[in-house]
Amino acid sequence: MHPLIWRAAHIDFYDDEPLNAPDVYTAERFGKIRAHGFDAVWLRGRLRELTDSPVIPDLTDPQQAHRIENLRTVIRRGRREGVGVYLFFNEPLAPFKTDPFWQSHPELQGEPWTHPVKPDRNAFSLCTSIQPVKDYMRGATADLFKNLPDLAGVILITASEYHTHCWSHTSRLVLSDGYRKEGEGKPTCPRCAEREPADVVAELVGFWRDAAGGASGGRVMVWNWSWSMWYPEPQREVINALPDGVELMCDFERGGHRDWFDRSILVDEYSLGYIGPSERFTKSRVCVDTVHAKLQIGTTHEIATVPNLPLIGNLHAKLCGLQEQNVSGAMCTWNFGTLLTLNTFAFGRFQPDRDLFFHDVATGYFGDCDVETISAAWLGFADAFAAYPFDMALIYRAPINMAPAYPLSLEYRDHRMGPAWLVHEPWGDRLDDCLGCFTLDEVIRGFEAVTRTWREHLPRYIMALAPGPGGEYDQHRREERNTAVMIGHQLTSVLHLFRFHQWRGRGKDTLDDVGRTIVEAELANVEAALPLVESDPRLGLHLECQAYLYDAPRMRTKIDALRNLRV
Repeated sequence: MHPLIWRAAHIDFYDDEPLNAPDVYTAERFGKIRAHGFDAVWLRGRLRELTDSPVIPDLTDPQQAHRIENLRTVIRRGRREGVGVYLFFNEPLAPFKTDPFWQSHPELQGEPWTHPVKPDRNAFSLCTSIQPVKDYMRGATADLFKNLPDLAGVILITASEYHTHCWSHTSRLVLSDGYRKEGEGKPTCPRCAEREPADVVAELVGFWRDAAGGASGGRVMVWNWSWSMWYPEPQREVINALPDGVELMCDFERGGHRDWFDRSILVDEYSLGYIGPSERFTKSRVCVDTVHAKLQIGTTHEIATVPNLPLIGNLHAKLCGLQEQNVSGAMCTWNFGTLLTLNTFAFGRFQPDRDLFFHDVATGYFGDCDVETISAAWLGFADAFAAYPFDMALIYRAPINMAPAYPLSLEYRDHRMGPAWLVHEPWGDRLDDCLGCFTLDEVIRGFEAVTRTWREHLPRYIMALAPGPGGEYDQHRREERNTAVMIGHQLTSVLHLFRFHQWRGRGKDTLDDVGRTIVEAELANVEAALPLVESDPRLGLHLECQAYLYDAPRMRTKIDALRNLRV
């Protein structure tokens, strides 16, 4: 498969990646990425920061030339190490409502958008039905490829995410996370309301295709992320409208279903607990000759604050699925789960025979070891995650990623839950927000099964990864032990916080025997996890926000609060 796209861990998606890229993407880091089997990386780009626009000069940033020179440096380094550079775009990026740009260009204003969390980021789209905006996109994309002739290509999201064109946050269909603002179905922009979203997307993609074809021949990959807000599976309306020469990238898991106890549940996000390919992927696959897959191979929103989820059997099955679907390439990570770990090493060692694959990965990463015990644990961990109560509301809102530091309090504030990939002060406590398609009893049942099965397979895994061979092998063993043990603690904390929420309800102000049992169990759990977190800086770090969602100081605060609570 080519390209196989990865990303450096410690670069901030929300900052200025082109300015920071030379410090992060050194020759050494490119070499490590290549050694794990990847031949490309992606960085985030913003057209207004990388291009010089005579059409709308106010959309040209003063540091544009500096960013371009930085990217040229990074591209040259990557080429020497056999790694291409792709830029990810979500364009035309909408200026915030408070941006002085709108005082100068009110005539370009399109669909308004209200940010779900941060009102200061409310925005107006640049209406792509207006000729100056079309001319801007045509010129800016041409300028980008002219200035970066060795760019491997671009990866485009054209729905959801940041506000862009007038259809980008207008939903015709109710999404799996329940998103659809009342009264939607068409944008309020009178120009775009009369257009099909597929036509808007195809026109925008056409600017990129023409620019790439007229310059370096860089690839244009169009990602099907959230086209499901407009059209039913497999969004053939958008696929068929795409210009010739662009390549389709499809989410490997989104739009899939899996069995969960006695019923089927929807998987509409990245998942390592679900193998795939999803129904959406397979239906989209038959629409095109060439397809690339988008998946997460390190970790996912299922637990994003550990370095990796060692579900190596599921990872092998995914790789077999990519092969069976004749996938041309894969973008293997979003902006988190980007550490080089056991999972990335395994990805680069793929072979169809699972037993040989397990042997090659275990001995290659850990040295001479008990392959049979390690393999059994990998399969057991996958069995544990089969019970994970997967739902968009739960993985987007539940405090899974901060659970070891999440407080248990008798006070119920009825404070809404925030995004699970951001730091919250204070944290929300209305856990009913994250139940989604499940009842509270079902969520507890699911995490009881996940936690119980994980812990059943953990002791022998730890023993099999005892120190021994020395050098890098021992480092890998220590890191993987830490990860697997911390996952057990984190799952246990998740289970405790849902149990506590159920016990407390809205009316408890003192501990009874049931409440005290939960508090005592969580106290013991966090006390046992604390030395791990103190010794391993990878734990608790969410690489999307580049911040710790749990760390030793927060856990000590929780320990003190739990001790005081039980008095």
